[in-house]
Amino acid sequence: WMELVKILENIRKDITRSIEEEVRCLPLLDHELLHSEAELQLAHLLLSCLGMSYIHATPSSPAQSLPSQLAIPWYGVSSKLGIPPIIVHSTISLCNWRKLDPSGPMDIDNLTLLYSLDSSRDLEVFFLIPLLVELSSVPAVRAIITAQLSLARSTKADLL
Repeated sequence: WMELVKILENIRKDITRSIEEEVRCLPLLDHELLHSEAELQLAHLLLSCLGMSYIHATPSSPAQSLPSQLAIPWYGVSSKLGIPPIIVHSTISLCNWRKLDPSGPMDIDNLTLLYSLDSSRDLEVFFLIPLLVELSSVPAVRAIITAQLSLARSTKADLL
């Protein structure tokens, strides 16, 4: 799955290849071998990229069904995670990024996606902005938790 996602854009550009055919040539991998949350999230991300690419390979005529080598593991992984078999915010944004400079700031110019549907910076930014919005809310969430704990302990000094 990973290798195919890495070359999706190249396949789209090559008139001798098709995403549909590449997906149909995949073996049916056993998703039951995936156990950790990280493995399942990565599998969901990759299968979502492949699924959306397969469905929309011909934008004017979206696919109405998926081949079993994609549908079965995508549904199984999604069921284990409790999320639908479609690209969702948690997998495409929150679990799919890295810093370009590990010691650099957590800002849009220093972030990139691990996997995507294409290599355009526009799509990358579209998926990274929600991550940054959520990150900016962390101080507010911490303050709310502190306030709730202070009220529960009747120690209102922490509220100041």
